[in-house]
Amino acid sequence: MTDEGLLEVIRANPQLEDLNLYADAGLSDVSLASLGTLTELRHLDLCGMQFLTDDALSCLAACTQLRTLNLTWCVLVARFPPQTPAV
Repeated sequence: MTDEGLLEVIRANPQLEDLNLYADAGLSDVSLASLGTLTELRHLDLCGMQFLTDDALSCLAACTQLRTLNLTWCVLVARFPPQTPAV
């Protein structure tokens, strides 16, 4: 999928509750930031999105119905909470 394609899906389906974008390398932070407009979103799978960043994820704060979020293999996303280095 492209950024333009995801934006069209979001525009056409503002009440979307479940979205699977598993390993979709064709998306950037620009389109992913628009996920915050999906206020009914309950389940979001972003597994394997290697270019996903913390900046794009900040938009999800508006998704107050979000219950499951898969960020497995999203290598640019910081760990929350950050791990403390072993001494």
